[in-house]
Amino acid sequence: MKIKFALVALALSSVVGLASANTTNVVLTESALQPGSFTGGFFTSHFTAGEFTDTFNFGFPAGGYVDNMSISSFSFMNFIGLDILSAKLNGTAVSSNIFSSGGAVSTQFGTNGLPFTGPLSLVVTGMTYSPTSTYGGGITLTPSSPIPSPVPEPETYAMMLAGLGLLGFAARRKAKANQA
Repeated sequence: MKIKFALVALALSSVVGLASANTTNVVLTESALQPGSFTGGFFTSHFTAGEFTDTFNFGFPAGGYVDNMSISSFSFMNFIGLDILSAKLNGTAVSSNIFSSGGAVSTQFGTNGLPFTGPLSLVVTGMTYSPTSTYGGGITLTPSSPIPSPVPEPETYAMMLAGLGLLGFAARRKAKANQA
Protein backbone atom coordinates (compact mmCIF):
# COMPACT_ATOMS: atom_id res chain seq x y z
CA MET A 1 0.00 0.00 0.00
CA LYS A 2 2.83 2.41 0.85
CA ILE A 3 4.49 1.72 -2.51
CA LYS A 4 1.25 2.52 -4.37
CA PHE A 5 0.91 5.80 -2.44
CA ALA A 6 4.53 6.73 -3.21
CA LEU A 7 4.09 5.97 -6.93
CA VAL A 8 0.90 8.05 -7.11
CA ALA A 9 2.60 10.95 -5.31
CA LEU A 10 5.59 10.74 -7.66
CA ALA A 11 3.34 10.70 -10.73
CA LEU A 12 1.33 13.70 -9.48
CA SER A 13 4.44 15.69 -8.66
CA SER A 14 5.87 15.13 -12.14
CA VAL A 15 2.59 16.23 -13.78
CA VAL A 16 1.71 19.13 -11.48
CA GLY A 17 5.25 20.15 -10.61
CA LEU A 18 6.66 21.10 -7.28
CA ALA A 19 7.03 24.69 -6.22
CA SER A 20 10.60 25.69 -5.53
CA ALA A 21 12.25 28.76 -4.07
CA ASN A 22 15.79 30.09 -3.85
CA THR A 23 17.14 33.01 -1.84
CA THR A 24 20.49 34.43 -2.93
CA ASN A 25 22.59 37.28 -1.54
CA VAL A 26 24.25 39.10 -4.44
CA VAL A 27 27.65 40.71 -3.90
CA LEU A 28 28.01 44.15 -5.48
CA THR A 29 31.36 45.54 -6.59
CA GLU A 30 32.35 49.03 -7.70
CA SER A 31 32.27 49.34 -11.48
CA ALA A 32 35.61 49.92 -13.18
CA LEU A 33 33.79 51.50 -16.15
CA GLN A 34 31.62 53.82 -14.03
CA PRO A 35 33.40 54.75 -10.78
CA GLY A 36 30.82 55.44 -8.07
CA SER A 37 28.41 52.85 -9.51
CA PHE A 38 28.10 49.29 -8.27
CA THR A 39 27.33 46.17 -10.31
CA GLY A 40 26.30 42.62 -9.52
CA GLY A 41 25.32 39.54 -11.49
CA PHE A 42 22.91 36.83 -10.46
CA PHE A 43 21.55 33.55 -11.80
CA THR A 44 19.80 30.46 -10.57
CA SER A 45 18.87 27.00 -11.80
CA HIS A 46 15.80 24.89 -11.12
CA PHE A 47 16.01 21.11 -11.34
CA THR A 48 12.30 20.27 -11.23
CA ALA A 49 9.46 21.38 -13.45
CA GLY A 50 6.86 23.61 -11.80
CA GLU A 51 6.39 27.00 -10.21
CA PHE A 52 9.23 28.94 -8.63
CA THR A 53 9.74 32.07 -6.58
CA ASP A 54 13.31 33.33 -6.22
CA THR A 55 14.56 36.19 -4.10
CA PHE A 56 17.82 38.03 -4.76
CA ASN A 57 19.03 40.38 -2.01
CA PHE A 58 21.48 43.16 -2.87
CA GLY A 59 23.41 44.39 0.16
CA PHE A 60 23.39 48.07 -0.76
CA PRO A 61 22.78 49.96 2.50
CA ALA A 62 22.25 53.45 1.08
CA GLY A 63 19.54 54.75 -1.22
CA GLY A 64 20.12 55.62 -4.83
CA TYR A 65 19.02 54.77 -8.35
CA VAL A 66 18.94 51.57 -10.36
CA ASP A 67 20.88 52.64 -13.46
CA ASN A 68 20.26 49.38 -15.26
CA MET A 69 18.80 45.98 -14.46
CA SER A 70 17.99 43.06 -16.71
CA ILE A 71 16.81 39.49 -16.22
CA SER A 72 16.89 37.10 -19.17
CA SER A 73 15.44 33.68 -19.84
CA PHE A 74 16.18 31.89 -23.07
CA SER A 75 14.59 29.19 -25.22
CA PHE A 76 15.84 27.70 -28.49
CA MET A 77 14.03 25.89 -31.33
CA ASN A 78 10.67 26.04 -29.50
CA PHE A 79 12.12 24.25 -26.46
CA ILE A 80 11.01 26.40 -23.56
CA GLY A 81 13.04 25.94 -20.42
CA LEU A 82 11.15 28.44 -18.29
CA ASP A 83 8.89 31.45 -18.31
CA ILE A 84 9.45 34.38 -15.98
CA LEU A 85 5.97 35.54 -15.07
CA SER A 86 6.85 38.56 -12.94
CA ALA A 87 9.74 40.41 -11.39
CA LYS A 88 9.45 42.94 -8.56
CA LEU A 89 12.24 45.13 -7.23
CA ASN A 90 11.38 46.25 -3.68
CA GLY A 91 7.73 45.59 -4.53
CA THR A 92 7.75 47.61 -7.80
CA ALA A 93 6.92 45.61 -10.94
CA VAL A 94 9.68 45.46 -13.54
CA SER A 95 8.72 45.75 -17.23
CA SER A 96 9.36 42.98 -19.77
CA ASN A 97 10.23 42.64 -23.47
CA ILE A 98 10.33 39.53 -25.67
CA PHE A 99 12.96 39.27 -28.41
CA SER A 100 13.10 36.58 -31.10
CA SER A 101 15.93 35.89 -33.55
CA GLY A 102 16.85 32.76 -35.54
CA GLY A 103 14.80 30.34 -33.45
CA ALA A 104 16.01 31.78 -30.17
CA VAL A 105 13.60 33.61 -27.88
CA SER A 106 14.76 35.80 -25.03
CA THR A 107 12.44 37.35 -22.47
CA GLN A 108 14.06 40.30 -20.76
CA PHE A 109 12.85 42.17 -17.72
CA GLY A 110 14.52 45.47 -16.95
CA THR A 111 14.31 48.90 -15.41
CA ASN A 112 16.30 52.12 -15.57
CA GLY A 113 16.33 55.11 -13.24
CA LEU A 114 14.22 53.52 -10.49
CA PRO A 115 14.87 55.32 -7.16
CA PHE A 116 15.19 53.22 -4.00
CA THR A 117 16.06 53.53 -0.33
CA GLY A 118 17.88 50.96 1.74
CA PRO A 119 18.68 47.40 0.72
CA LEU A 120 17.18 46.00 -2.48
CA SER A 121 15.24 42.78 -2.89
CA LEU A 122 14.31 41.32 -6.28
CA VAL A 123 11.54 38.68 -6.31
CA VAL A 124 11.19 36.66 -9.52
CA THR A 125 8.29 34.24 -10.07
CA GLY A 126 7.83 31.87 -12.96
CA MET A 127 7.26 28.39 -14.28
CA THR A 128 9.82 25.80 -15.40
CA TYR A 129 8.99 23.23 -18.06
CA SER A 130 12.14 21.15 -18.15
CA PRO A 131 14.13 19.43 -15.43
CA THR A 132 17.06 21.86 -15.66
CA SER A 133 16.21 25.51 -16.31
CA THR A 134 18.42 28.53 -15.73
CA TYR A 135 18.02 32.28 -15.95
CA GLY A 136 20.14 35.20 -14.89
CA GLY A 137 20.67 38.91 -14.93
CA GLY A 138 22.65 41.89 -13.79
CA ILE A 139 22.15 45.17 -11.99
CA THR A 140 23.97 48.53 -11.81
CA LEU A 141 23.28 50.90 -8.90
CA THR A 142 24.33 54.49 -8.22
CA PRO A 143 24.12 55.98 -4.72
CA SER A 144 21.88 59.04 -4.31
CA SER A 145 24.70 60.99 -2.71
CA PRO A 146 27.86 60.88 -4.78
CA ILE A 147 30.85 59.11 -3.34
CA PRO A 148 33.33 61.80 -2.30
CA SER A 149 36.40 62.25 -4.45
CA PRO A 150 39.68 61.39 -2.82
CA VAL A 151 41.55 64.34 -1.27
CA PRO A 152 44.72 65.15 -3.22
CA GLU A 153 47.99 64.38 -1.48
CA PRO A 154 50.40 67.24 -0.55
CA GLU A 155 52.74 66.27 -3.40
CA THR A 156 49.94 67.04 -5.87
CA TYR A 157 49.52 70.55 -4.46
CA ALA A 158 53.32 71.07 -4.52
CA MET A 159 53.48 70.07 -8.20
CA MET A 160 50.56 72.35 -9.05
CA LEU A 161 52.18 75.34 -7.27
CA ALA A 162 55.54 74.63 -8.96
CA GLY A 163 53.82 74.56 -12.36
CA LEU A 164 52.01 77.84 -11.67
CA GLY A 165 55.33 79.36 -10.54
CA LEU A 166 57.00 78.27 -13.80
CA LEU A 167 54.11 79.73 -15.84
CA GLY A 168 54.43 83.02 -13.93
CA PHE A 169 58.20 83.06 -14.44
CA ALA A 170 57.81 82.42 -18.19
CA ALA A 171 55.12 85.13 -18.52
CA ARG A 172 57.28 87.67 -16.63
CA ARG A 173 60.33 86.82 -18.75
CA LYS A 174 58.29 87.19 -21.95
CA ALA A 175 56.95 90.58 -20.75
CA LYS A 176 60.49 91.82 -20.07
CA ALA A 177 61.67 90.60 -23.51
CA ASN A 178 58.80 92.50 -25.17
CA GLN A 179 59.71 95.70 -23.31
CA ALA A 180 63.30 95.59 -24.58
